[in-house]
Amino acid sequence: MRTQKRGIKNGTGDLFPRLLFYILLLLNLIPALRFSRFVTLDGPAHCYNTHILSVLWGGSDSFYDAFFRVNPYPVPNYLGHILLMGLHQLFTWATSEKILSLLFLAGLPVLFRKTVLLLQPANSWWSLIIFPFTWYLFTYYGFYNFNLGLLLLFFGIYYRLKHVHLNYKRLFVMFLLSMLLYFSHVFTCLCYFMFIGFYELFSWLAHRNKSLFISRSLKLFVVAAPGLAMCVIYFLKNPSTGDNDTWTFAKITGFYFSAEYLKIFNLDSHWYYNAIAWALVITCIISMGMRFRHVFAKTLNPANATLLMLFICMTVCAYILPNTSGNAGYITYRFIFLAVLFMLWYLGSVVMHPYLTWCCVGLCSICYGFMQWENGRGQEIMQKEYTAVCEAAPYIENKSIVAPFFFNRYGFTGNFSAYLADEKDLILLDNYEASTNYFPVRWDTTKLPAGYFCDSMAVHFTPYFPHSNMNTATSENLLPDYVFINGTDSTQADYKQLLRDINPAFSLIYSNNSVSLYKKNKTGPCKSL
Repeated sequence: MRTQKRGIKNGTGDLFPRLLFYILLLLNLIPALRFSRFVTLDGPAHCYNTHILSVLWGGSDSFYDAFFRVNPYPVPNYLGHILLMGLHQLFTWATSEKILSLLFLAGLPVLFRKTVLLLQPANSWWSLIIFPFTWYLFTYYGFYNFNLGLLLLFFGIYYRLKHVHLNYKRLFVMFLLSMLLYFSHVFTCLCYFMFIGFYELFSWLAHRNKSLFISRSLKLFVVAAPGLAMCVIYFLKNPSTGDNDTWTFAKITGFYFSAEYLKIFNLDSHWYYNAIAWALVITCIISMGMRFRHVFAKTLNPANATLLMLFICMTVCAYILPNTSGNAGYITYRFIFLAVLFMLWYLGSVVMHPYLTWCCVGLCSICYGFMQWENGRGQEIMQKEYTAVCEAAPYIENKSIVAPFFFNRYGFTGNFSAYLADEKDLILLDNYEASTNYFPVRWDTTKLPAGYFCDSMAVHFTPYFPHSNMNTATSENLLPDYVFINGTDSTQADYKQLLRDINPAFSLIYSNNSVSLYKKNKTGPCKSL
């Protein structure tokens, strides 16, 4: 593979950017280490369901057997739960979440740098560009499985580019990798298969070796077939329900050019987000313009062409697919972010002018500092909300049923009720994972009562509560042991109505500025457990 030697003398040209890279790598971990617990939106829900899964797999009768079952189909999103399950055997929930987050925050930049240097050793400075993109929306959302999928995708691309010649050992590694990718996230799994296919196609176009192309393609197809089959079966078993949220062309374009995927706690437009987006676009245009003649030349570089094609494919998918469907959410977000990552990879694989690289990396690094400063304030708010939830936990008895309601204007705390079960066995009725078909734990609707509210309280409906007929009062309805309210927004009519309705059957036993906890009276209007 042809490389550029300019700037590399006796192996010392990479010394300063390498040193700066590892300094930034350490700084990149500080937000996750800043507090005793790195809290995210879905992290507590993942820990909670991991605990349930480990109990259900234990085999003995347990408190959870009457409410949950293991999803019978090997769905994606298993890998993060399996890793958390192993970590929970050694560490607390808080430490386990940190380890999983640090794995992504450290692993992604390292793999990006190794791939860039593999493709174009002169682009050592370009490896610094990745850091702002590790702290994107899904990092604070706690989408552990998708982030693990990105990590495995980065490794898979690096491994394939490094090992051009395939033997049985490498094919077996690629098979294991494809299965791990499926069990992390189906999108990153399909991206990996697309990479393998495009890379083989462009390798054939570059070398015109028909026999080698057929031989390798057959081997890779055998390796990829099990994962591909599982992806197809998954989508067939989980068809779209028709409630698609399709974005307009203008909205998607605006999302690209304002770097919305990097905005976490504050969705307002700030110059540093726009600067990152436009810096990448301008760099990409200039770089492609300067090197356009190499794209379709006889000396085609398969890696360059593959990364460019994947960038185009991810962009097209972002424009033609809905943002939500019956079996996935944040689809547009994911494809736009994947497109940006492939753009970064592509730019790192071509010979770029040093001044262009320094300008883009320098500007994005400055913007990265402003991003982290702003996100730090958001972290402080999340920590206060997390503490408020934990203060209510001691007032809940073990093996109780809790009905959480969310009225907090700070949206990142929507699943913080799962922290109530950090050291207890609790049934949390807002378990959104158990209400979907793409997580390991499901509600066992054959054993559950008709609902958990009746009479005047029957009007309260949360879509993640088990059973869709909760608002039908029957003799089988049960009152939960506790009602947990996250938020004290007295301006919401639903909040006022909830307080009025639970008053006859529940008594307030704890409250602070953020949460309120109500306990069921010994006698109430519904059948009691």
